[in-house]
Amino acid sequence: MFQKGNPGKPKGSKNKVSFDVVKSIQGVYGWLGGDVALLEWAKSNPEEFYKIVAKLIPKEIKLEGSMQVTFKEALIEAALARKKQTESK
Repeated sequence: MFQKGNPGKPKGSKNKVSFDVVKSIQGVYGWLGGDVALLEWAKSNPEEFYKIVAKLIPKEIKLEGSMQVTFKEALIEAALARKKQTESK
């Protein structure tokens, strides 16, 4: 129960439910084959893989000064460049 003067949970700390969900996902990930299975799936489904990755990473990364890069756009450009390179072989 909340008590006056109690600072509460430290800023940025995870609650137990979030921790339990992450542990469950890690268990299923391992059961499904872990990194090796993910790599094979990503090779077979690169567009879906990049969609998922783009949702998991920050949309912007602040660099020195006021310059900002939209990481999602950079990721898409890299994927398209790789696709062109693969198609030209």
